[in-house]
Amino acid sequence: MPNADDVKRMTQPRPVPGKGVNPYAYARNNPLMYVDPDGRDPIRAQPKANDAALVSSLDFGLQYHYQDKDKQSPPLPPSPDVDLPQSTSAADIVRETLIFALKPTLPSTTPDTKEVDMARLRKHIEQYEGRRAKAYDDGTGRTTVGVGHNLMEKAITLRELALISGLSATDYDCLLNGSKELTDQQINQLLELDISISISDVRKLASNYDDLPAKAKEVLIDMHFNMGSNSLRGFSKMIAALQRQDFETAAKELFDSNNYGRSPLAGLRRRAADNRDILKSLAPDFSLNFRGSAGMLGLPRL
Repeated sequence: MPNADDVKRMTQPRPVPGKGVNPYAYARNNPLMYVDPDGRDPIRAQPKANDAALVSSLDFGLQYHYQDKDKQSPPLPPSPDVDLPQSTSAADIVRETLIFALKPTLPSTTPDTKEVDMARLRKHIEQYEGRRAKAYDDGTGRTTVGVGHNLMEKAITLRELALISGLSATDYDCLLNGSKELTDQQINQLLELDISISISDVRKLASNYDDLPAKAKEVLIDMHFNMGSNSLRGFSKMIAALQRQDFETAAKELFDSNNYGRSPLAGLRRRAADNRDILKSLAPDFSLNFRGSAGMLGLPRL
């Protein structure tokens, strides 16, 4: 016999098992679509007016369109014969179906996603800054050495040289005029010191730094490494969007603010586009197309 409406289970095994492994399942686990008065033969139900409105609304919106060709289509909702907890109303069934359909698009929340990947960050910075053992002009009139270290910032350089193996503040002039070269180890140490300065300054600019995903932190660190605190502070709309964790808007503001994405320097344009795409990858994909999906979900088309 079927049980009370608020449970949607048989109180004893069905006389005719039918499909499915659970003999207590009621109406193929789909009480919105079927009724089964005696447990023998589920028949299609006539939906109430309110239920019909809910199903019609759901019919509009649940077939997802993935623009990225590398992404696979999301899995279909469970078969009606799968034994799942049942809802007490059509509204609850629609809500649970929406949650199931949205789940594949939600961003990962594993604990390690907030830890900066230092190896990835160093590779990203070096890709655009290059790596030179001897001082050179970076194209903007600044004398640079190692991985994008600006020798024109003398006070910072003097402090860092005192912390690097085999170097001291007295080596500054020799580095500046190109008569002294850095070893690979010294380049790596100088890079680590520069990154640590960037992290410290970015923490002051982004009040929610610790709550951001690792890749968002790395974008901010890379931008600071490239342009410094004063210029990065000019990306106020991007920083505000990151504080809301609105990564789609942050990506747009990064590229559009201060002509960052339209620099006359090709390398800087590529860097801006790369950082924009990293932020965009953090935004959940909730894109829809409205081709109708009630049939796909096993719900009646109304």
